[in-house]
Amino acid sequence: MLSGGIWKRLRSKTTKSANFRPYARELFPLVRRLCAETNVVGMELLKLNPLVDPTYVTLLVANRCAREMLTGVAMRKMGITEKHYLSPDTVDHGQG
Repeated sequence: MLSGGIWKRLRSKTTKSANFRPYARELFPLVRRLCAETNVVGMELLKLNPLVDPTYVTLLVANRCAREMLTGVAMRKMGITEKHYLSPDTVDHGQG
């Protein structure tokens, strides 16, 4: 089950409005934690049309969302379910 502020925000927004649309900066941790804390079977990206979006922002967000989902699944398989996990390889900046 999801824990923390993301779950509370998601629950409060969805009960008030059926049109809950998080910003991309809120979506990425939400997807990663959802996949890390639950047994996700599949995920689908919908309404993606690069012909309508000349700036490719939609494609970039969809790409990052897919990567966050895969990261969450990998974290679950490794047993990492911490809220704000950072890999030791990324924390020491190559100085260790």
